[in-house]
Amino acid sequence: MKLLEAGAPEIALNEVALDDLAAALETGANDLAVRIGGETELKAIAPFASRLKAIVVAFSAFRDGRGFSLATLLRERANFGGELRAAGGVIPEISRQLKRCGFDSVELPVGASVEDWRKSLDAFSAVYQPAADGAQTVWALRA
Repeated sequence: MKLLEAGAPEIALNEVALDDLAAALETGANDLAVRIGGETELKAIAPFASRLKAIVVAFSAFRDGRGFSLATLLRERANFGGELRAAGGVIPEISRQLKRCGFDSVELPVGASVEDWRKSLDAFSAVYQPAADGAQTVWALRA
């Protein structure tokens, strides 16, 4: 998972507001991104998902799990194959869950320690349940 520090050049995306997305896509642009909250319903974004370069899911707080659900739905039901990025109220302790739900990158909050995020991501090497990230479970590895 890519860890994007505040102010890093790779953070920049050609973002369009969700309300303006349909019109922007009609212009033929193929490098668009949208920033949505975890409370956004899948049906609001799914029709556009295949035509987007990136979707940024902004968490209102680390304790708000709706962004995890939305990410999983985007990957599994809307077949979104572009970059899925987490932003907002995220902390290192949820990094593994972000990855398992299909996030490719995280916009780290200002002052966040990249080292803490890496440690959290590397804390476990095995998974027990299938998820959107496609990692093989220990049960599949034993077979």
